[in-house]
Amino acid sequence: MSTYDFAKKHLFQPLNIEDSYWYSDGQGIHNGGDGLRLTSRDIAKLGLLYLQGGQWQEKQIVSAAWVQESIHPKFRT
Repeated sequence: MSTYDFAKKHLFQPLNIEDSYWYSDGQGIHNGGDGLRLTSRDIAKLGLLYLQGGQWQEKQIVSAAWVQESIHPKFRT
């Protein structure tokens, strides 16, 4: 399963994100760092998901621990 297909199944579908596109390279690999196109409304859904600790409509979509870990800096400049 590609990264994009995984995201559609486990993240976009529960958030009712239907209009998305994720660029891939010549080998069909999706870059996790950029190239994802979503509407402003759908980006706001991701923001709300984070603000709610990974919950969406009382369902845990991603773990609260993962949300917390993902927002902490990994490198010092």
